[in-house]
Amino acid sequence: MKTMPIDVEAVATKEAENLGESAVQQLWKFGKERWDEWKIGNKKYFNDYIKRIANRYGKMKTLLYQSPEPLESFFECPDLYYRNSQHESINSASFDSVIKISKHILIEGTAGIGKSTMMKHLLLSAIEEKEYVPVFIELRDNISNPTTLKEQIRLSFDHFGCTLTQQNLKYALSKSCLAILLDGFDELPESLAREFVRQLRDLADEYPDTPLILSSRKISDFQEFEEFEVIDLSPLNKVQAVSLINKLDYDSGVKKRFAKALDASLYHKHESFASNPLLLTIMLLTYESYAEIPDKIHIFYNRAFETLFQKHDATKSGYKRQMRTKLSMDEFKNAFAKFCYKTYLEGEFTFTYDEMSAKLKEIGKEYGFKPSSFIEDLIKAVCLICEDGGQYTFTHRSFQEYFTSYFLLQLTDSDLQKAGQFLISEYSRRSADSVLPMVREMNPARFETDVLTPILESVEKSSKQYKDLYCCYIDQVLDGKVFRVIFPNEHIRVYRLQVGLKSLLSENAKSSFLFDYCFSYRWNEHETRSKKDIELQRNALEQFALYLKRLYPIQKSIRFKTTARFTAKLLLRNGKLRSLFEETYLGSRLLAFSHSLQKIKHKNEAKDRKKASQLEYLLSL
Repeated sequence: MKTMPIDVEAVATKEAENLGESAVQQLWKFGKERWDEWKIGNKKYFNDYIKRIANRYGKMKTLLYQSPEPLESFFECPDLYYRNSQHESINSASFDSVIKISKHILIEGTAGIGKSTMMKHLLLSAIEEKEYVPVFIELRDNISNPTTLKEQIRLSFDHFGCTLTQQNLKYALSKSCLAILLDGFDELPESLAREFVRQLRDLADEYPDTPLILSSRKISDFQEFEEFEVIDLSPLNKVQAVSLINKLDYDSGVKKRFAKALDASLYHKHESFASNPLLLTIMLLTYESYAEIPDKIHIFYNRAFETLFQKHDATKSGYKRQMRTKLSMDEFKNAFAKFCYKTYLEGEFTFTYDEMSAKLKEIGKEYGFKPSSFIEDLIKAVCLICEDGGQYTFTHRSFQEYFTSYFLLQLTDSDLQKAGQFLISEYSRRSADSVLPMVREMNPARFETDVLTPILESVEKSSKQYKDLYCCYIDQVLDGKVFRVIFPNEHIRVYRLQVGLKSLLSENAKSSFLFDYCFSYRWNEHETRSKKDIELQRNALEQFALYLKRLYPIQKSIRFKTTARFTAKLLLRNGKLRSLFEETYLGSRLLAFSHSLQKIKHKNEAKDRKKASQLEYLLSL
């Protein structure tokens, strides 16, 4: 026999004949709560909400599309790689395939790799699969008006016309009806990130069967998210890159020629660019204007700006965009760079129209334009800002970072030193950003003198309290890090060394910057090692690991991997261990780095002598 849902209104009306007003109200309240719970459990409560979020997030504006286009019409799904012992990957990922790995997922990727687009793809996939009611939250929206994570979830429903009380939310979470997708952890300032981490972990503990998917650039080893499976968003392979180009709505002749060149040779020659969806799109934009693809990323972004400023509409051959401000390209670039610099320092990526106008007011006086005209040019002419639902954002954050780097190098030496010190003091939250790496790439000499030298001098001020300079750098560069030596097994043939943070929330910003500068691929991508050096350093790591194992025989097993841990303090206490570490790749890099300040000073002294000699010669003429 079928159970029919209770007609709450009819019951309340009938009972009103025999009950007082207060009793009727109590009965109505009780009945409505049960009715709401029944609808939530059957997901009928969310029908209109689901239609609205599908409409809102199912279309996107991009560098090429200033009008929203269906996401799935141009989205090329990259592979997802997760770090289990078998190093498995997911092709053509769906929401269901992701949460089969774990109910708690952290998707990590570099700038421009498509993290936000992937998150929206997973949202649409969840809607199609109908197992959960998805909630999509862009974490940067919480910066101006901070609130709790649960309240953000509730307000997300309110925003799309679905009134949800805290009681309703608690019930929906307890019944595992919802799936929470949180985009852009790296965009939260450190003050909010600390509390967010705590609340997210509490939510995961309280509702373990509720899917939680978080996206972020790599800003740490994510030790804080032990309950989360970390998944890497893989770069596009050649087949995916060509497929993406073919999907884009762009000048058909240019697109055809570019796709052919990409398949033939361009992808292999410039894989670091061609495997990144954003940079691949910029390659397409600049393909006709420039004969070669540059090796340096700042030249790449500059060419993209020049193309967007000068070129016709991307989808209409011969159509020239009109500029309201009438500024020259250099004037426009300098004005926008100043805007990017100011907003970047303040940690702002999203604005209302009034906020953007206010920030452009003083810049407009300097360059002679009205904020309204400049905003219109940014959106309609050069396509560096997107407007969506009254919110104004950068087409991509990496453009803000490029123009900030450009502006920094227009500053005096004194001001660049101050800006560098400020950015390094915030490095814990900005480590995945490209500003400082691009400053170094644009002008290595100024970076070394104005940014790196002051921080190295601060390190070496305390060197007298250590046995030698190398010990000083071990303590100050490796501070806050935990190192794990992974021993060989059936899946791993050689010894490996992994680095993690003791705590993201207590990270030393200066040490974090120095460690990245010394070891990170982002800072050392052009470094090469001979096969002989690699073999010697592998052997050195094995000797180091075996000695460490004799010192500390208790090993820790993590996901089928036997590991031994050590920290900077242990290296400082044990001279033999320190000597063995010095022969490893990390140890030898650190030893070389400890002489950097001396090398910079010698280089500058030689430059000054050469300059003085040239001046003496010229004066003698």
